[in-house]
Amino acid sequence: MQETVFTVNGIPLESMDCFKYLGRMVTVNASDMPAVMSNLCKACGHWAQVSHILTCEGATPKVSAMFYKAVMQSVLLFSCEMWVESDVIARLLDGFHHYIARKLSGRWIHRQADGNGWIYPAVGPALADAGMFTMATYFSCQQDYLLAWAKDRPDYDEYSTLTGGGSG
Repeated sequence: MQETVFTVNGIPLESMDCFKYLGRMVTVNASDMPAVMSNLCKACGHWAQVSHILTCEGATPKVSAMFYKAVMQSVLLFSCEMWVESDVIARLLDGFHHYIARKLSGRWIHRQADGNGWIYPAVGPALADAGMFTMATYFSCQQDYLLAWAKDRPDYDEYSTLTGGGSG
């Protein structure tokens, strides 16, 4: 496949494999991973700032979880409606989400007393203590919101027929 070269006044423009468009990372191969990693890095940075304040103020795990859900998840899941779900993306998002739940609930992964292994407390109780659901639940809510909006569009049935999605 021959690459198209664009020029301005006879000078070729540089080709980009990845660039930011409307706040979302877009790649030449349509991979969602740069967008996910960008969002994850931003969410980690915001969480570091907010969690410090919450800790200093003595916020409970449930109050801290409300901040996480309101602020960090909006950053983390920005444009997720357009992502193709994959195991790799799910593991990345789950890892960060579980880290936050464990931090808020105090149910850390830690070394055994004898130092010969690790103890991995179940993440379910950590999520429950923090008043959080699974990341898959939040991810699905975001995607369902877009689908509900799209179904109200006048051209939804025509588009669904073209893409093989059906009308319901």
